Amino acid sequence: RGLVAAAVAVTGTSVVMAVAPVGVVHADEPVFINEIHYDNAGTDVLESISLAGPAGTDLSQYSIVRFNGGNASAAVAYTSPGIATPLPATIDDEGNGYGEVFIRFAQDGLQNGGSDGIGLLFNGQVVQLLSYEGIFTVAAGQGAFSGLTSTDIGVAEAGTEALVAGQPLSLQLTGSGHVYGDFAWQGATAHSFGTLNAGQTLVAPEVKQTFSENFQAFTAAGFAPVPAAGQLDSDLWRVGGFSDGATTFGGTFASTNDFARGPASAAVATGGVFAFSVAEGNVAFGVQPTGSDFTAPGLLELRLVNTTGTTVDQFTFDYDLFYRNDQARDTSVSVAYSVDGGAHFTALAGLGFTTPAAAVAGSGFVQHTFDAATVTGLNLANGDSIVFQWSSTDGGSGSGNRDEIAFDNVEIELIGSSPDWSIV
Repeated sequence: RGLVAAAVAVTGTSVVMAVAPVGVVHADEPVFINEIHYDNAGTDVLESISLAGPAGTDLSQYSIVRFNGGNASAAVAYTSPGIATPLPATIDDEGNGYGEVFIRFAQDGLQNGGSDGIGLLFNGQVVQLLSYEGIFTVAAGQGAFSGLTSTDIGVAEAGTEALVAGQPLSLQLTGSGHVYGDFAWQGATAHSFGTLNAGQTLVAPEVKQTFSENFQAFTAAGFAPVPAAGQLDSDLWRVGGFSDGATTFGGTFASTNDFARGPASAAVATGGVFAFSVAEGNVAFGVQPTGSDFTAPGLLELRLVNTTGTTVDQFTFDYDLFYRNDQARDTSVSVAYSVDGGAHFTALAGLGFTTPAAAVAGSGFVQHTFDAATVTGLNLANGDSIVFQWSSTDGGSGSGNRDEIAFDNVEIELIGSSPDWSIV
């Protein structure tokens, strides 16, 4: 069983499928038993079971199976009394793309306990086997459920609960999430058959696409769409603002010019891209700005394609900046992002930095860390790109040569809501 984008499917008939026994799987189920009513004071009313799940779910491949656990060591399925109101064909949308539907049984259609319960099958496989007022083990000859032991939901109906305005109470899941394991069973309260339970919020799960780069394998050997050792992937990275011009996304730039100055463990003076050793065992993407390199402005850009399978509505962004403050002119770095291919950029507040203008002779690299930024309100469709840009200019103070700067530990998460679910 796996989850893919499309629809899910429940018959509402009491059928035991003749298939080999499988284990009980329920904590991560997107379609699950959500509400139960089996007993009240006087004549039982509205004995029902509900299912909750993604809106639009096709319920034709599900079966609800009732179990009599009078013999708790050998519980058996039963089909009589029958069904008064079957499940509908699909789950409706009651908000956030989720809903609840229910199956109603005829009078006395659910056993009153103890150790009775309900099973849920999908395409012949056991999804859930729940019980109330005790656990049971299913007898042999009960199809996929044979030999399985139920999970007690931990709450029950005493059978003394009075009707309220002619309506019974029920046992319900409450909490917030999108799968069975996110919720907890609550004792008898006013039923909500046909709608999501009071105190229950179903929300689509987050889908995350993570990007991380620490430049440990980078040797400033250039950029290429199929990077060789020491190079960066030019489908992801590009630079600009050098006397040798700019690289392009998807291009190859491997000559020993501004784009490929190589590794450096000591201070440099030549403008260009370096692999700086900023600390023992730590390499970062480095740049030596000069009057004609990386100052008017200098650009480092990272392009990520949304491959989540859904629309991204937010992202988180973090990185570390290193600088060697051995020169008497400051350098200012700012960060921005673009969702229109780089035509327009939006600044990321709090992620910029200006190096000190006053030089410290013999200075080594100093690390500056940032609080990760979170940006919401995006609408980045699956397959579209987002570009992150570091921009460097003279800060406006001091004169002469410029401090070396380096970028490291880039961490980005693109976050969206899950697409529709299907079980196959």
